[in-house]
Parts: sequence; C-alpha cells; structure tokens
Amino acid sequence: MLKKLKSQKGIAWVDIEISFVVMIIFVALIGRMIYNIYYLRVLTQKQAVATAYQTQILEDIDAMEFKNVTGNLTEVEDGQGGKVSIDEKYNLKEKGIWTHIWIQNKGSIKVVNVTMYFIVNGHTYSSSITRLKHYEY
Repeated sequence: MLKKLKSQKGIAWVDIEISFVVMIIFVALIGRMIYNIYYLRVLTQKQAVATAYQTQILEDIDAMEFKNVTGNLTEVEDGQGGKVSIDEKYNLKEKGIWTHIWIQNKGSIKVVNVTMYFIVNGHTYSSSITRLKHYEY
C-alpha cells in the first residue's frame, strides 16, 4: 500500500492548477500581443492615409495663386476652374479625419502647415506637414 502512495503515476490536483495558471498567463500575453499588433496596424494605416491627403492638399495649395493662399483657407481649386471645400473634395469626415491649415505670411513667403487629426481607440493623433509657398514674379 505504501508503494502505491509513493509512486508518481497519475496527475495531482496541484499539477492541474499550476498548468491552468500557466496557460492563463500565456493566453493573456498572446492576446495582448495580438491586440497591440492590430492597434499599431490601424494607427499606421490612418497615419499613411492622413499623410497622403496632406500631400494632396499641399499640392493643391501649390497650384493656387500666391494671393489666394490666406489664413482662413478652407477651399481649393477643383481642377475645373472652380473652388470646392477641402472636406468635399477628399471626403475627410467620412474617413474619420479632420484637418487644420495654418498659414503664416512672411512677406514674399507664406508658411503653410497642414495638420490632420484622427482618432484611434479613443485617442486623438495628429500628423503635420509644413511647406513654404513663395511669390513667383
């Protein structure tokens, strides 16, 4: 009888508890890693989209005449000789992105800063690009 009690055959309840705790820890770690990878992927995609729109807006501003680039710029040329709002042209609100354009006049040079804001998981992020617009004689 004493031999049967001392033998290491079978699984004790403590072994089951330890393996269960170890499994829970690893599942939590793997789940958190998957979430972080997903979060960074979404953040990177939003930043890439914002940067692409910033570049397009700055190209539109470059195509404008120097005198039309003012501090309250909300419209750009639509390619057909008319003007359209930046949000209408690029549908930024539908994509969860909004923009702020800051223009500082320094004589024959204007500093144009386009900042895009977007929300990922309740946190607001921004991406900003600055370009100079100069007067062409």
